[in-house]
Amino acid sequence: MIRHATLITALALLLIGGSAFGQGIYLEHVDGLDAEGKITDGAMLTFHMRVVGSAANHKLLNNGFTFSSDGLTWGDVSGEFNPAYPWDDWFDFVKKINYWCDGSGEDTVGIGLLSMFGDGLPANFNDVAFSFTIGPVANSSYSMLTLDSSWYPPSNPWMWDIVDINVA
Repeated sequence: MIRHATLITALALLLIGGSAFGQGIYLEHVDGLDAEGKITDGAMLTFHMRVVGSAANHKLLNNGFTFSSDGLTWGDVSGEFNPAYPWDDWFDFVKKINYWCDGSGEDTVGIGLLSMFGDGLPANFNDVAFSFTIGPVANSSYSMLTLDSSWYPPSNPWMWDIVDINVA
């Protein structure tokens, strides 16, 4: 029997903290799967990431994600912020998506957002904030794809900082 690749998501590791209803980043949904929810060769997969904020604004967000597989390969990795929101106004100092990718094994994508004068991520934000696309994929038979949280350079740890509270 021929098996198609299945998508494994490490949702527990994608949580920044709190309960399933608390502050964090969650996989909202994946576009590009077939009707059975499987990965097929040639597919472009887009991972939509929901950000759930707390009751305070966040002026610094630094989060990394790793795509890894035991055989599946992909041609490219790209990312974008949800264009429905004024990211450049909220994060006036740094708004960056960084890539460390070669299309196989483990590829890392980092999100860096920093505000000096802007308000940062609004309090109680709860929507898809950014997405990553990989593909076209190949070698999907008998392969597994994992999306996981990841440290990435230069600062390494996942970080959300409320400047007004944590900095004197």
